[in-house]
Amino acid sequence: MIVRYYGHHSLKPFMRSKPTRFGYKLWTMCGNDGYCYKFSLYCGKETGDNQPIDSLGTSVVNNMLSVVTSPNSRQIFFDNCFTNVKLLVDLRKKGYRATGTLRNNRILNTPLLSPKTIEKRNRGSHDYAFHGENEELLVRWNDNKCVIMATNYNTVEPMVSVQRWNKNEKAQTPIPQPAVINRYNRFMGRVDQHDWLLEKHHIPIRGKKWYWCLITRIIDMAIVNACQLYIKVEQKPLSIKEFRRPIAVPYLQLGHGSRVAKERPISTPSASRTHVPGDVRFEGKNHLIKKREQQRRCQYSNCKGWPLTYCSRCLVTLCTACFPLYYTP
Repeated sequence: MIVRYYGHHSLKPFMRSKPTRFGYKLWTMCGNDGYCYKFSLYCGKETGDNQPIDSLGTSVVNNMLSVVTSPNSRQIFFDNCFTNVKLLVDLRKKGYRATGTLRNNRILNTPLLSPKTIEKRNRGSHDYAFHGENEELLVRWNDNKCVIMATNYNTVEPMVSVQRWNKNEKAQTPIPQPAVINRYNRFMGRVDQHDWLLEKHHIPIRGKKWYWCLITRIIDMAIVNACQLYIKVEQKPLSIKEFRRPIAVPYLQLGHGSRVAKERPISTPSASRTHVPGDVRFEGKNHLIKKREQQRRCQYSNCKGWPLTYCSRCLVTLCTACFPLYYTP
């Protein structure tokens, strides 16, 4: 995941191909429902490390999986940034069942048909190779473009029929798809789902310190995780907006009370409040009558008075007779 940040800092990489090109990079491991189990801030290349090129993806995956207690009951999916043959072999020895897309320069000497040869065939064509010693399967499949899938437990059969758009027939037509690719498409993308929920209603505060966006991101991640747990326990759908509202209201009440205590003067009629949230209005706490120098229109319905009195907490102009009526549910 990318945490948006436009300031200057050495930890902030630039990623041209990402929707958010400027920001901090977070390695994240999420469950099938989008629950984030672990994350780690990318701090650049470690000094004194003479490991091969693929060591970054391998170290990230091993670090994320350190919180898993039962490897035999989990299936791991990751993209081509992490996948390499050695990683799949190591994960199989530890008991993990793993699948991921693979880059062309990491297939080593696997006897697969070249991408140009596969692309000349019909859409849905595939080729595969199985390493008996390492017990790994590599599959090259022709979709919009050729994709390579590597797995240490899955199979090609049974083939699954999927719908794709046919330009010649101008309609959706079925094409065959290997089982390993179909399973990967079903369970991959949960980190993107978690990131999508974060960006829908994230904390909009922007601080000048470089770490402030990371703090707010951690708070947002905790709220999304709590929402996923609530949906799982209560067994009913709930939007992230509905879940965040009762969390934000008490903090808004607390912050509002601290500001009103300073008795900031009101010099214009527009400074009076005309609407107070029901949670604050009917809470029954700290609603005190005070007077100001200028008159304002009473905000209680069907009252045409212009009193000097108002509520010190809500800044609502009210007559002394309308005050108890306004705060009665």
